[in-house]
Amino acid sequence: MSLGCRPCPQGSSCRRQRDSRHLAQEAHPFDTDYVNICQECGTEPEQPSIRGLFQWVDVDDSGKISVKELENALPLLENLFGEKVFLTKDAWRRLDEDGNDCVNFSEFAAWAGPRLGLPLGVKHLFNACSILGCPCEKFEERSSERCRSTIAECQEGMQICKCGHKSATHDETVPAGLEVPFPMYWHSCKGELGNTVHNNAPVLVLVDATMLQMFQDVLEKTYRNTWTRDRKRHNLDDGRVPTSYQVTRAWRSENGKNWQKYCVRRAELSRGRSEAGLGEDFVEFRNIKTMQAWEKHAGSSADRLRPECNEWYLLHGTSPEAAEMICKGDFKICMAGSSTGTLYGRGCYFSESITKADEYAKANEQGERALLLCRALGGRVRYTSELEPDPEELTESCIEGPYDCIMGDREKCRDTFREFVFYDTENVYAEYVIYYKRQY
Repeated sequence: MSLGCRPCPQGSSCRRQRDSRHLAQEAHPFDTDYVNICQECGTEPEQPSIRGLFQWVDVDDSGKISVKELENALPLLENLFGEKVFLTKDAWRRLDEDGNDCVNFSEFAAWAGPRLGLPLGVKHLFNACSILGCPCEKFEERSSERCRSTIAECQEGMQICKCGHKSATHDETVPAGLEVPFPMYWHSCKGELGNTVHNNAPVLVLVDATMLQMFQDVLEKTYRNTWTRDRKRHNLDDGRVPTSYQVTRAWRSENGKNWQKYCVRRAELSRGRSEAGLGEDFVEFRNIKTMQAWEKHAGSSADRLRPECNEWYLLHGTSPEAAEMICKGDFKICMAGSSTGTLYGRGCYFSESITKADEYAKANEQGERALLLCRALGGRVRYTSELEPDPEELTESCIEGPYDCIMGDREKCRDTFREFVFYDTENVYAEYVIYYKRQY
């Protein structure tokens, strides 16, 4: 219980949890006397939410909760839960769903949400325009007369907001009763959302012939006839580089729980860049080959990605069985490196080239292999072209430091391929499963 005589203006975002003098002078949202102190001071109290609690427990403001931070917060959590909390190794393992030794917001929400019955507290992240410096808070389509004012706006199917920016720079409208928008092209987007997870079971939706051709074009655009030692290591029966790849079938993954996790993280990155302004030291990477191929061949879906937070499409080669398991569950960081190695640390590895991703793809009885076409949030990118990088230092720079992913430029130092490594599953969403066959 706080002894403070006034509410802290930073609320749950306050980063002075270790300052006992500050805590004694100012009240914070999860203090038992917080609401009374706000009323006495004539201040509107911050509404309690899972997001606010997560920010309070995340003392170092890393966006992730360590086991030590959670242990230090146990007295507060026990008071809020109204029960004793035992943080055993098994309990931590269940809480840390992706096994990366830290807890992201989605994992924390799935654990604390049902116990507290609080809203997620993320609605404020959505509906605003993501273009830096734009004050627009909601997409409102321009009149048809104004839309014809420029050549760019005459493109078929393009919708322009009154703020002058296209609809893709705005989030989908959040339906009543939900806190996170789901893609309008999903078949299952009308399901209800509880405090923490989408209630619909994950589904795989078969895509049409137009999408299959688009995937074929993406594979052809990202093909490169380059051999690496990994191809020999993971393809003992035939280490040749195929001359091409033929798409046979594909599904779109609609996993509400995983999308919510990804969508909240994307909104955080977009909002963070918008608030930081144009002068922030942030590098946008628009030369990602899969991203360029998508933009060229995806038609009306070409502007789906958010370049301001380095949102890309990347490829992950695996077996058909593993691909479907990932779509229905998620990536497991704790399993990282079991088949691909850990040059850049224990994380999930992705490629911008079909040739590189194919090195790790395993065939089924019909000779089909599987690719995951994933949305990925590069965010603040840690670039390295070192021949022998320090995997522990790189991992720490993303888990505990300011970076969101590693771009390992083997194309520069070995004339092979760039690799993209992520250490938290909230930065990746497996959206499509693509089956294909190698051609020689």
